[in-house]
Amino acid sequence: MSVLNAHNFLGAVNTTPHPEGKPALHTIDDLLCPSFWKYGGFPLFLRKYPSEIAAQDIALNVFVGKPVLVVDHHEIFKDPQPLIQVVKLINSIVPRMRWASVQTAVENSYLSRVSSDRVVHIRPASKTIQIENHGHHPVTYSIEWDACQSKPEKVLVDREDWRVIRREGASVHLTLDLPAGASRRIEIIHKNEFGLSDANQQVDWRAKALVRRRLSDIRDNVLCRYPRLLAVAKTVLGKGKNIDPI
Repeated sequence: MSVLNAHNFLGAVNTTPHPEGKPALHTIDDLLCPSFWKYGGFPLFLRKYPSEIAAQDIALNVFVGKPVLVVDHHEIFKDPQPLIQVVKLINSIVPRMRWASVQTAVENSYLSRVSSDRVVHIRPASKTIQIENHGHHPVTYSIEWDACQSKPEKVLVDREDWRVIRREGASVHLTLDLPAGASRRIEIIHKNEFGLSDANQQVDWRAKALVRRRLSDIRDNVLCRYPRLLAVAKTVLGKGKNIDPI
């Protein structure tokens, strides 16, 4: 997670909120936040398979500002009814649900409140946030990343350096005014302190990567058509867990 943070991915998505083989030591606050920041100061979002999603899960996610992320593999399209039912369930509970890519979902995930002076205070759930003023008047936004465990190198607003920021330890604060109808993309950038590796230039590494890609293609495009062969392959290779960086 620290390496993903250093390479400035937006966040990561996984089905479990803790490292494999280790206990899930989370507080209620952790579970109610849109994303987890406790691993390397890098946001982790949770996803679920259609069979695991219940109405109360959808309602709770929407109530606390979490994106509803659905995951499955190619073979679900042999019998897509579970996926179709989940889509219908989500739309029935949240008729105005916006269906989007994972990137769009995490960039638009944040907690917000309006103070007495009409300033909109925002706490992003990912390293990049897209904000838009849908009103008819200019709005002042106060944005704070307070869960970073490593000090960000800089902040970009629409890909340009934003000089007016305030730092408190690893936290970053900035304030900006947004005209009516305008939008801004804001991102925090970390310096890669892990250095460069020449591992991916080695012949054996490149060969293993090529073989793995081809085996993944065979699994997704061939074995998924034959359940018994797929079951044997999973037994032989083991059912690994993947974390998807965004």
